[in-house]
Amino acid sequence: MSVCCPGILSAQGVGGEDCASATVIGAVPFVGSGETCGALDDYNESCPFNPTGGRDVVYRYTPDRDLIVTIDLCSSGFDTKVYLYEGSCPSVSNSGVYAGCNDDACGVNGWRSQLVDVDLLAGVDYFLVVDGYGAADCGSYDLSISERAPSDLCEQAEMISIPWNGTVSTSGAVDDYNESCPFEVAGAPDVVRRFIAAETGEIRIDLCDSNFDTKVYVYEGACPQGGSQNGPAGSGTAIGCSDDACGENGWRSSLSFMVTEGIEYFVVFDGYGISDSGEAVGTITAVPPPGPGEVCEQAFVIPSLPFQVVGVTAGVSRFEHQCQFVFAGAPEHFYRFTATQDTWIEIDSCGSDFDTEIALISGTCPSVSIEPTNANVRACNDDGCGLDATRARIPAAFVAAGETVTIVIDGHASGESGEYSLIVRETCAPDHPSELASPIEVGTGPIGLALHADLGRLFVTNYIGGAGGSSLSVIDLATDEVEATIPVSPGPYRMALTPDGTRLYIVNYTADRIDCIDPVTLDLIDSFPALGVSPLGLAITPDGQSLFVATAGDGRVTRWSIPGHQVTGEVGGLFAPREMIAAPEGDHVYVSDPSGVRVWEITVDTLVATSIAVDEFPQALALTENGEHLLVGNFGFDRSLDHASVIDRQSREVVARLRIGTGPEEMVLVPNTPYLAVTNWGFSRHPNTGSGELGAGLGNVAIVRLPDFNLVGDANSPPMIDAIERIIPVGGDYTFGIAASPAGDKI
Repeated sequence: MSVCCPGILSAQGVGGEDCASATVIGAVPFVGSGETCGALDDYNESCPFNPTGGRDVVYRYTPDRDLIVTIDLCSSGFDTKVYLYEGSCPSVSNSGVYAGCNDDACGVNGWRSQLVDVDLLAGVDYFLVVDGYGAADCGSYDLSISERAPSDLCEQAEMISIPWNGTVSTSGAVDDYNESCPFEVAGAPDVVRRFIAAETGEIRIDLCDSNFDTKVYVYEGACPQGGSQNGPAGSGTAIGCSDDACGENGWRSSLSFMVTEGIEYFVVFDGYGISDSGEAVGTITAVPPPGPGEVCEQAFVIPSLPFQVVGVTAGVSRFEHQCQFVFAGAPEHFYRFTATQDTWIEIDSCGSDFDTEIALISGTCPSVSIEPTNANVRACNDDGCGLDATRARIPAAFVAAGETVTIVIDGHASGESGEYSLIVRETCAPDHPSELASPIEVGTGPIGLALHADLGRLFVTNYIGGAGGSSLSVIDLATDEVEATIPVSPGPYRMALTPDGTRLYIVNYTADRIDCIDPVTLDLIDSFPALGVSPLGLAITPDGQSLFVATAGDGRVTRWSIPGHQVTGEVGGLFAPREMIAAPEGDHVYVSDPSGVRVWEITVDTLVATSIAVDEFPQALALTENGEHLLVGNFGFDRSLDHASVIDRQSREVVARLRIGTGPEEMVLVPNTPYLAVTNWGFSRHPNTGSGELGAGLGNVAIVRLPDFNLVGDANSPPMIDAIERIIPVGGDYTFGIAASPAGDKI
């Protein structure tokens, strides 16, 4: 028995020799294949290249209705060319009268051909020529012709009504639009639906049950031109955009946004990248007006301390913030407290029935947010209740007399809601820095920090620089004011001081140089080539006699003499070495290698490099106070996986994993305390917001209590330890360098 599918031609349905004998295409969609080496060179067109001699075959198609098609030769076995004649074929080559022509357009198979979004009119004869680029180009071809889905473009989008639930298939659609929220990945097919708002209010889209990695965004009133905004950045005109927001189904999307009665809105169902398409299963619903406690303006009042309450969160999310993780979508309750005297408070949700998150907001209430934002968040916590690690607790936060703060009890991610227990009580001041002081204005693009305890100076590399170029700012720690700014080589990055404090070394990423500065006089002692590409890290041995420099661009570490600045050896064959640290015994240096997903232990004398496997994108490095364990911050691109790998230096094995925040960049031990301080990038700024608007300024510092890893470490089954005491939002999109005062009272 055989089955015939209308419009699908078998491999025997090859093209005809010329237009007069063209193979007829009965219907679209159409799939055909054949080979051109036995054909003649009947036609040629320049699009834009003009070689001749390619052998060609011809198809003819007469549509019975107007339609838009894509003609695809991307799977063919040779360098193809395709062009389309309307009405009839020309009698001469390079006529220039074609309706469409393409030579190279297929990405990985770049010499194959594709015509996208070709308008065909009902009743008109079209002649499709499958050709080779030049005389030597012939072979087997695979031809497909597909019709654009009616709802691919905003102008043709299907109208829906709210509430809506259903499935939208993006498979086979075209990549017409793209928005970065925040990842700038392009190429996924997308489909559009539209609706007219029946009333002013809030709308929520939920795609958490979809079967692929989704993205969803909304345009108000009109869309950018189809096909013109499918690059990596997109148009930036969407009023809302969501990529990952569904908790356990973290690569699915959910989004809340405001609408105005009578205005038309376009919802674009998209995928994350070129291979992401499928069934977008979801709902679009109107959000009921908020009830008591569901928004900041209607916060429950805390009359006095201690305060304890049991409540239930339900419904939709109206405020998201960046804490340890970036998942969004859980409903919140808001509580307001006004202190009658200077008070340190503890905020505890450890008795709750779901995975909680707590934020403390100062100042005015933030607006409804469509993307994670720090807004006025002073402190937050996701996991902080010891053994019950998925519950949130802020151990200590300061509230001044007369100050009003808002406490947000939230869920870790979409679906995390229910009955919670909230306790707010007075507590003692913490034994670590916990409050953000006034910022110190330095140069443009500050990155690296180096603190000179004896001089009371903090050095800051300004990567971008101002009108005078890259620079080094010098801060007097007694006054917290910049006392000097000096020029340095372009692209200054990290720094290191010699143990005797007489030399400050700077690696300059852009200039591929190393600068040596006198930290007292601020004079340039020396500036010399790094002998490598893109230096990013450096370390000085405890005896002050050797400088190690990691150059990420050519995968090597060089050893230099101090003070002579002569190369005394190198280690090559690494991937992209980044940050470095020297062991206190002086026998080894360590360098993180994000591209190799490892850390290298390098013997100082013999330069033997031993690799230690860690987790995704290792970067930040720190050593515990006793020097027995190396902490490696992993900048995981799955934000839920960011942590530090804890390595036993003797066995070179990972014995524990430590939560340290989202997007860790650098780490430092806080002297005289059991804490580690970590700079975190947080979640990148939402592309549709400007500086200072919602979505911006998500950088933070995490304060992490370090346990005794000799007691809790296990090389056979390394535990994941949640010991973040506090997340301190510091503003700015990315937070880089970090240093701690000798007393441990300032970071």
